[in-house]
Amino acid sequence: WVIEQNTTDSRFPAQLQKKKDSAYQKFRVYRQSDGSYSFYCEENQRWLDLDNAGLTNGTLVHFWTNEVHPTTHDNQKWYITVTETGLKIKPRVAVLKSSTAVLDLNAGTLTPGGKIQVWEDNNSKAQRWKLVPVNPAAADHGGRDHQGGRQWPCHTGQRQSAGQRQRLPDNGEKPAHRQDPDPDKAGSGGGH
Repeated sequence: WVIEQNTTDSRFPAQLQKKKDSAYQKFRVYRQSDGSYSFYCEENQRWLDLDNAGLTNGTLVHFWTNEVHPTTHDNQKWYITVTETGLKIKPRVAVLKSSTAVLDLNAGTLTPGGKIQVWEDNNSKAQRWKLVPVNPAAADHGGRDHQGGRQWPCHTGQRQSAGQRQRLPDNGEKPAHRQDPDPDKAGSGGGH
């Protein structure tokens, strides 16, 4: 399971889909100077975006344009925290406004087209994610593009041993590219 853009909707909402070889499931990740990350889809030149910088439960997460690389918009920046059960992804806007909102899979249900949104942090399985490189060999050997990003895939369908899992670097040298709910941890969700 991976995050993908719904390109048939003019808002380009982020949604859950089964992994396939789609350019709309692959994103470059940019490490920002403030320690946040931004996720960029080259296929249609859109950034993962918190709609109108909203922080209420259920606020749409979608892909939106911005010609600056990497983006300078706070609603297109995300902080990533490593937890014992996966990654939490928090909008920069939430940090600036002292909100507990984090990236969330609606109801924690692994269903094609499942809504990706923000919801107050409730430590549910619907708020745990993985970042998986599209091309691990390129990522491990300095595979930076001309704009400083790294391309990573968006998928979670396969189990990996602990030795194969990619960890988010502390120094920003190998930023990850993609967010995927952990299929072992999603399912019960936050009850929304």
